[in-house]
Amino acid sequence: MDSNDLSTNETIKSPEIMPFDEYKQLSPEDKERYVEYIVTKILELNNNQGIAIQDITNSHFFFHRHTVSRHLERLVAKRIAYKHPQDSRKARYYLNGRFVDSLLRENIKIGDKFYTFYYLKNQLGEYIYLQEKRKDIYGSFDVTGGIIIPFDKKDEFLDMLKIAIEKSEKIRSVSGGGGKC
Repeated sequence: MDSNDLSTNETIKSPEIMPFDEYKQLSPEDKERYVEYIVTKILELNNNQGIAIQDITNSHFFFHRHTVSRHLERLVAKRIAYKHPQDSRKARYYLNGRFVDSLLRENIKIGDKFYTFYYLKNQLGEYIYLQEKRKDIYGSFDVTGGIIIPFDKKDEFLDMLKIAIEKSEKIRSVSGGGGKC
């Protein structure tokens, strides 16, 4: 699917989607990946004005409202997208700004997880974005989560992290720590 293949709905721009009969033939796992791909593409194409769930469900897509909502919330949980305002039925979703710079150019392995750090800028401000990934069976990276720290609150965040580490170390020393539960 080429991102230049756009069909323009009255309200949103969208990528071409496969016919419903082809979609029905996909495995459940492939359907999940396909819907996430399409929802992400819709966010990319409409990022200036954002997307509401009903923008997608009221257009020519055959995806159910619950499916669209679940995929948008998953993108928010992975910090690939954000919703504004946070707790509103009228929220709009946006891709999480542009990565101004990858602070560390490679995926950093810690234990069995990988992390990438970014400097991020979007309509709401500037952030440090810590992205958690895992390697799939093909050696590709899937984003599994992330945390976004407002750039102007980084020192406060680090202070709280140090306090949490100190308290955790005290609890570990009292409980005999280090072992698995």
